[in-house]
Amino acid sequence: MAARHGLGVLAAFNKGLPGFRSRSSVAIASLAESFTCLALGGGIDWKPAPVLVVGAVLSAPVAAWTVKRLRVDKFTTVVGAATAVLGALTIYKALM
Repeated sequence: MAARHGLGVLAAFNKGLPGFRSRSSVAIASLAESFTCLALGGGIDWKPAPVLVVGAVLSAPVAAWTVKRLRVDKFTTVVGAATAVLGALTIYKALM
């Protein structure tokens, strides 16, 4: 299980693909990660799907409003810092 968490940490750093708009980068990375998960034999657990769909639908307007209101450079810095902190915590937990 630790190997899959490590893959997620590494995959988190590809969100800023050069030459693509931010939205496209996230979509491309998410698609690639789903294929990677299936290739590693993770399969799909459909039990939490309805709850995840409801959460995604409810959070989409808030996310759209937030992205529209924030400056791109500030938003990128906040997301990068959060990703780095969460990645470091994941690596720390995996090693301890």
